[in-house]
Amino acid sequence: MPQPAAEIEAPPEPGLPGSSMGDDEAVAAGVLARLQAGAADLLAHLAVLSAGFVAMRLLGLQPALDQWPGFASFLALFSFLYLAFPLAFWGHTPGMAWFGLLARDVGDRPLAFGQTGLRVVGTWLTAALLGVPVLLALSGRSLVDRISGSETWQIVDRGDS
Repeated sequence: MPQPAAEIEAPPEPGLPGSSMGDDEAVAAGVLARLQAGAADLLAHLAVLSAGFVAMRLLGLQPALDQWPGFASFLALFSFLYLAFPLAFWGHTPGMAWFGLLARDVGDRPLAFGQTGLRVVGTWLTAALLGVPVLLALSGRSLVDRISGSETWQIVDRGDS
């Protein structure tokens, strides 16, 4: 009877617990770093939304309040793609990369696609609740981490240079 293939473990990534690379070290991401990364990602969302409004004006269209479902759908699709794909492939969004944050599975594996989807839903939920769930990050894991079964690390350079 055929046996399933043995799971091949990838070597740990630089800077994560249990790995070593130069002077980099991973620590649990703090609230300030999470807020800064979230603000950077929010700025990207606002820039895309603004570009949509500018494009409408350049096309001679007048944005109206009754067009909000189209804008909301566009922004939701952009948001999902902007947040989910970088998380799935690189373990961070552009804002997280800017502030040295990395999301990993609690077993120190890369995130699965399901986990990235749950992180996006958790991000939207946090935004809908006006950021209050960010306070959970004071305990080391945010609402997004808890929903998706992941952890967020901050890569810190401990070098003397």
